[in-house]
Amino acid sequence: MTNEQNVQPEASTLVSPTEQESKPFNSELKISSCQELAKSSWPIYKQNIKKFISLMLIPLFAFFVLGVLTFFSIIPIFLFHPENIAIKYGLIALIVFVLIIAFCLFIYIAISSQAGMFLLIKNYKDNITVKDAFMGGRKIAVKFFVTNLLVAFFVFLWTLLFIIPGIYMTLAYSMAIWVLICEGIAGGAAIKKSKQLVKGYWMALFGRYAVVYIAVYAVIMIPFLIFGEKSGMGIAWTVISQVLSFLVAPFIVIYTYYIYLDLKKIKNI
Repeated sequence: MTNEQNVQPEASTLVSPTEQESKPFNSELKISSCQELAKSSWPIYKQNIKKFISLMLIPLFAFFVLGVLTFFSIIPIFLFHPENIAIKYGLIALIVFVLIIAFCLFIYIAISSQAGMFLLIKNYKDNITVKDAFMGGRKIAVKFFVTNLLVAFFVFLWTLLFIIPGIYMTLAYSMAIWVLICEGIAGGAAIKKSKQLVKGYWMALFGRYAVVYIAVYAVIMIPFLIFGEKSGMGIAWTVISQVLSFLVAPFIVIYTYYIYLDLKKIKNI
């Protein structure tokens, strides 16, 4: 390590984004290969598969419960037929209000569950419970939603230009959620940090993402090509493929986590 790297800034000194970007990175390190990423991801996936499934089932359970509660809340309103127009419109407004509240609660629970999965992966060594992961997800649900929304919005704008810029920026923004989960940086700042991490390694990320998604796509699509989508086996495989997609989703998230860790080591930011 050089003398410049050994010098520590004073406590009151603030490090600007420009200084952070110019911080030297370790060019000798490389992103792990697809095989190495998969090998690192598998133990975490295997150890926590029941927790992942539980977290992913929470929104489905919430949808059922909220659906039942909403139904029994609205039915009495439907049974009441007032002649007064003002009261009738008031009841319609009440129905709309109940539906909006139920929808917002479902979205909040779904986002908390998804954020909880990321937290469960980050803190896998602590062996946290599903409840702890979900409650932690609740605390960052708004930031998680906003960051995802911004990423989706910017990717959509880039895709309007052409599909290639859309793909390029999708990868450039792909570390934004891990920046939020691991560093507490949200929104536009998380997107900017993600671009800094990915810069210079776009093709490496493209290759590693392509391999895992092509593998999953092949496993799902090849039976359709063999049996046909409208055959009995094809219809059965439609259900099976949905279950497989459900089960493989956590593994892909873990896979991206190790890519993030590699980029952090390389860029040293």
